[in-house]
Amino acid sequence: METTKTEINKEFPIKLVKELDKYIVGNDQYKIVLSMAIRDQIFTNKTKSILVMGPTGSGKSYMIEVLEKCKTCPKVNYTIMTEAVDDLTEAGVQGKELSDIFKRYKQKCIKENNDSFRGLIFIDEVDKLINPSYVSSGGSSEVYNRNAPIQH
Repeated sequence: METTKTEINKEFPIKLVKELDKYIVGNDQYKIVLSMAIRDQIFTNKTKSILVMGPTGSGKSYMIEVLEKCKTCPKVNYTIMTEAVDDLTEAGVQGKELSDIFKRYKQKCIKENNDSFRGLIFIDEVDKLINPSYVSSGGSSEVYNRNAPIQH
């Protein structure tokens, strides 16, 4: 019996969650949302941004690492890449720029023969981009956000 695209579309997130279950205990809601978002992007061309929040050590980054290394996941033309923002810098300062993330993603897609350039870029520690800075003026301390322009 031949598998139709509709059947693959329905089975894909189920298979992906089962694969994640082999390596990750709990985080069921995250597994489902992530699997459905990947499915939607692959099969319906819908792109979604997902903000994942949780305490340190809750498995946010690890789940993406598992997906990146997954050898038995349902294989499709899809690239997954993790990028930490720790060493991103402002324009003119030595270090990585935001555009470098997309250059590396394109290179990884080419290496993986992903002609569609579809995939997932997981930007880890994004909270550090909007972390407030503390300054002291006279006898009082003030809080300001050094990255206010990016919060539009």
